Amino acid sequence: MGFKKIFIGTILILLDFRIQGLNIIPDIIGYILIFIGLSEIIHLNSKFAVARIMSIILILFSIPDIYSINTESPSGLFYFINIITSIIYLIYSYSLYIGIKENAEGINNEDLANKAQLSCILAVVSCLSGIIVLINPFFMIPLLILVIVTLVIQLLTLSMAKDLE
Repeated sequence: MGFKKIFIGTILILLDFRIQGLNIIPDIIGYILIFIGLSEIIHLNSKFAVARIMSIILILFSIPDIYSINTESPSGLFYFINIITSIIYLIYSYSLYIGIKENAEGINNEDLANKAQLSCILAVVSCLSGIIVLINPFFMIPLLILVIVTLVIQLLTLSMAKDLE
């Protein structure tokens, strides 16, 4: 059930419905679900322990997202927090998907191992690209396509990972 909770938590993070600045489905709910899921699978691989620590940090960083006021010109603090959050998410993704890859290799599930490795590589590229877009918004459209492809592959990997439990 741990991977299923991580899967659902990831979907909840993707959803962003706001009414007058209030996030109806705040990211914190998704990160809490991910934390719970990681707590259930932590015994499978030490990488999941690292991912769980990163999920705690992401829970804390997602608190301000519950309510936000749209501003025309984001501050330097906004960019700094986004870069730090991207780095934390990168460490979380790396730990999660390399842990899945190692466990999949342990049961000779090459398809899952390959998808987990691809998920990890795409997470790294997406996060680094996200930082570049903060500096130069020209790359927004290609990054959006990359992020969508990354998320689809990651969700597919998480749905397949239930076989590891």
